[in-house]
Amino acid sequence: MRPNHAANSAPAKPLRALRTASINDGTRLLLAALMLIGAGVLVIALIGEHVFRIEPCVLCLYQRVPYVIVALVAAAGLVLPLSPKMRGRAIVLCALVLAAGAALAFYSVGVEERWWAGVAGCEGTIPSIATGQNLQDLLRQSAGGLRACDENVWRLFGVSLAGYNVLVQVVVALASLAGLRRLRSLRQPGFQL
Repeated sequence: MRPNHAANSAPAKPLRALRTASINDGTRLLLAALMLIGAGVLVIALIGEHVFRIEPCVLCLYQRVPYVIVALVAAAGLVLPLSPKMRGRAIVLCALVLAAGAALAFYSVGVEERWWAGVAGCEGTIPSIATGQNLQDLLRQSAGGLRACDENVWRLFGVSLAGYNVLVQVVVALASLAGLRRLRSLRQPGFQL
């Protein structure tokens, strides 16, 4: 008696469709996680600033920019009708932005530890750009309370906020690339990132 090949191949089609759906959902899941992490870190930074009165420095404010970019790129990847390939590229872009953010945070750690000098504005004062006193007063009011970049206002286990920022961004970037690599290993023919 010959085996019934039609009966054996029937379950393969739903399984293939399920595997393809999980790949598509996987990229969406990674993008959702990146969006939540980006937005969550920004919320934590704002709570630290406004609730716990941890004054940011110029570099602290710059370190928020990568999280804004990651949250926006990830949200766009979720909302726009993109192919899995394009969603994969959005994940890679987020990982690259986080890597650049980790480099900026490491630079900030170096300034805090006085390994090197900070950028203009790191001294915590507003640079004089005009001789008019009214303009100087206006700038002070709009800038709020910026501290010097080499002042360390908070540490946990000897690591500053910028140090933890380096760790978070490196871990999230590597985890998103590892997740994307895992999805690529599950891919079907024609699915490329």
